[in-house]
Amino acid sequence: AKTNSIHHQAVRRLGADLVVEAWSEPDRIVEALRWNGPSYLFGVQWHPEKLAGEARLALFRALLAAGAG
Repeated sequence: AKTNSIHHQAVRRLGADLVVEAWSEPDRIVEALRWNGPSYLFGVQWHPEKLAGEARLALFRALLAAGAG
C-alpha cells in the first residue's frame, strides 16, 4: 500500500519488543511498527488522516477492531 511519507526524522533502532510492520522502499525507513506485548499498540510515521479511501479506513478499522476485541 502507498503512504504519504513527508517526515524528516525516522526510527533508527527499535525499542524492546517493537516489531516493524511496514517500511518504505528503497530506503527502508520504518513507516509502521507494533509492540509485541500484552496490550495493543501500533505506531505509524505517516499521516493516515490525509489519505483518501480504503488506505485510511483500513488503519482505523484495525484500531476499532482491537478495541472491541
